[in-house]
Order: sequence, then C-alpha cells, then structure tokens
Amino acid sequence: MGWVDTIVNIKIFVITVLIVLGYVALVIISGQKVSALNDELIAERYNRLVAEEKLEGVLSKLRSFEVSLSEAHNQLETIQANLQEKERTTAYLQTEVEKVTKVKEILEQQLKNALVPTPGDGPHNE
Repeated sequence: MGWVDTIVNIKIFVITVLIVLGYVALVIISGQKVSALNDELIAERYNRLVAEEKLEGVLSKLRSFEVSLSEAHNQLETIQANLQEKERTTAYLQTEVEKVTKVKEILEQQLKNALVPTPGDGPHNE
C-alpha cells in the first residue's frame, strides 16, 4: 500500500496546488479589476472636478453678464427719460413757435393796416 498512498498523496498535492493556483489567479484577476475600477473612480473624480471648475467659470461669466445687462438697462432708462424730456420740450417749443407765428401774423396785419392810407388820409390841398 505504499505506492497507493503515494499516488493519493500526489493527487491530493496536485489538487491542492491547482486550487492554490486557482485562488492566486482569482486574486490577481480581482486585483486587476479593483485597480481598473480605482482608475475609473480617479478619472471620474477628475472629470467631476474639471466640470465643477468649468461651471464656476460659466456662473462667473453669467454674473458678469447680469451686471452688464443691469447697467445697460439703467442706461436705457436714462436715455428713455431724456428722450421723453426732449419730446416734451419739443412739443412746448412747437406750441410757442405757433403762438409767436400767430402774434407775428397779427402784428404784420396791423402794420400793413397802419401803412395803407385810408381814403380820407390823403394829402390835403389847401
């Protein structure tokens, strides 16, 4: 029975070695997968950080545009107020020009009437 025990021991040894090699291969493959997942996690974190920085830049530009828009809106309101004041002034001046024109016409008519001799105003022969 010596050689049968040796064969059984060799079989047990070979099976044990195969099992150990299987576990070693499983550990190596699992380590590689964990390493790949870790690399993906690092890349995802980096991408998220870059995206957050870009978002901050866009938000900063947006705030700047909002300030510029507000300033432009204020300038537009000032321009509109000035335009309305100009229109009121123009309307007032137009009314005054019309009044002056009527007074001028009346004065011209009165001057014309004053210069035209009436039939009894001619030179008298004495």
